Amino acid sequence: MLVAAEPRRWAAGDAARRQLAEHEEKLNSYFAYVLDGHLGKQYPQYADLPVRVELRCVQEPGDEQRPFLGAVTRFCAENGIRFAVKVTEDPLGGRAPWEE
Repeated sequence: MLVAAEPRRWAAGDAARRQLAEHEEKLNSYFAYVLDGHLGKQYPQYADLPVRVELRCVQEPGDEQRPFLGAVTRFCAENGIRFAVKVTEDPLGGRAPWEE
């Protein structure tokens, strides 16, 4: 499982577009890592296992985030990757943001 964390509340308007652009960049790097075979090369013991990408956030995504997350979900399904959004009080798992 690869985890992307969003410790901030979901933004609205222009701030939402910037926030989603940040996630798009991060998730695209995760997907490239998996789909280009780097995960399997770096961790051969996981090469044949299913991959799950989880976006952990402190708040349920709103109307402005749903189209983006729907597109991510469809992309993942088409590429054999499981994708989930998990709302949690501590998306960083007790780590400071700079330790992510």
